[in-house]
Amino acid sequence: MRSVIIAVLACLVLSAPAMARNVEVTLPKEEGSSSMEFRAKALDEAFVEAVLQESRTLLPATLSQSREALFREALERKAGYYVLGYDSVKVTPSEEGISLTANVNVNRTALREGLKSMGLFATATKPIPVSFAVGELSAEDTSQLAGLMELTGVESASSGVAKFGLDKNEKGIFEAHLKAPGAMWQARGKDLPVVWDQVWSKYFERKLAAQPKTGAATLRIAGWFTPDGAREFDRVLRKWDGAVSDVRLVELDMLASGVSGMWEIRIRNRALLTGRLDAFLPDRGLSYTLSADDE
Repeated sequence: MRSVIIAVLACLVLSAPAMARNVEVTLPKEEGSSSMEFRAKALDEAFVEAVLQESRTLLPATLSQSREALFREALERKAGYYVLGYDSVKVTPSEEGISLTANVNVNRTALREGLKSMGLFATATKPIPVSFAVGELSAEDTSQLAGLMELTGVESASSGVAKFGLDKNEKGIFEAHLKAPGAMWQARGKDLPVVWDQVWSKYFERKLAAQPKTGAATLRIAGWFTPDGAREFDRVLRKWDGAVSDVRLVELDMLASGVSGMWEIRIRNRALLTGRLDAFLPDRGLSYTLSADDE
């Protein structure tokens, strides 16, 4: 007889706000640095590595090698915002330098929002054409601007969906403005990456808010021997942020042939989701059906 277990929903974790990452970093020895300073620098590098690894699981596509390198540089300023804490620190000194391992707790919710505001979700697979009007800049400023463009995923075009202007006055202050249909943002300051982030984060927040929500889809998986297998997969599925969101286990069926589960999900990237399902399920004796979403 078909038995629907609704009570199991109360036992499941409904969201995955944090993820512990066990990372190891190695730094070469630096002259003039105390052991405490050296350890602090290694721990900062561990934070960057943990956030970078978590970002790879959240984004719907893999960043190019050069873009990921720029992202790593940006995380040297921002990684601390996404770290909830750490433990299990082990330091191994050597003649060449220091190796540090740590279990870093990354705030997935905050990181996801940060990736969105940086444009990495919206431009993960395709850059956005933008009309640029840039004043006279030094070679260093021009190089920094090019890096910010590649990191954010915008490219210069004669006619783009947005218009970006940048000038630098005699006092070394950058003045930026960004126009989009029905909106304009301005920012000024001495730090170009900060000025850039101030206008582009508002653009991407508005862009994502204006997009229609992905329609709900139904995922059914069958073949478990016990309900514990379905519950464990529920935890796995909730970590596939680049592929799905709004994961909800709505039904468990316990039949003579085994246990099956039904999830309601919103699909972010169908190809990524089916690829992960095809890689994860068959070796475990599981099969699935996935309905069309409403996009």
